[in-house]
Amino acid sequence: MKINFTKKQYDNLLKLCYIGNWMANAQRTGAKDDPIVEKYEELNYYLKSLAPEFGLENLVQLDKKINKYFFTRDFEEAEDTHGLIDEYDENSFWDDLIDHLVDRDFAKIYSQKEREKMSLKEFMNKRQLFGEKWNKEIYDHGIMRLDIKNDAK
Repeated sequence: MKINFTKKQYDNLLKLCYIGNWMANAQRTGAKDDPIVEKYEELNYYLKSLAPEFGLENLVQLDKKINKYFFTRDFEEAEDTHGLIDEYDENSFWDDLIDHLVDRDFAKIYSQKEREKMSLKEFMNKRQLFGEKWNKEIYDHGIMRLDIKNDAK
């Protein structure tokens, strides 16, 4: 099969591949217990190798020792790649924080046994009340009113 792309479509595909590979591999160490997801890494290398054919050789550079292309600094610093990643990270942080606070507070009120007895609808409705509370708090005040209690007596 052959797929034809315009130069702009290919440029967007490269950016999408970069963002996807970032999501899959940026936090991985490459160690045995935290391996790189090679299928995405390899696709990334392949797509970069096509850049010269599209007249976008300024976006990649070839490491001749290993015969693989890497993105240039200009590509990696483009606003529409890292800007999207930063936006995602920012939103994910707040969403995750709220989810953890909701889980914590929900578990304080309802035991595991009580939660297991709830229907999915009841569970979601009760949990949503905690979510509304924390959404309002975080979006109105950020972390300014969150404090750690000192349990020392």
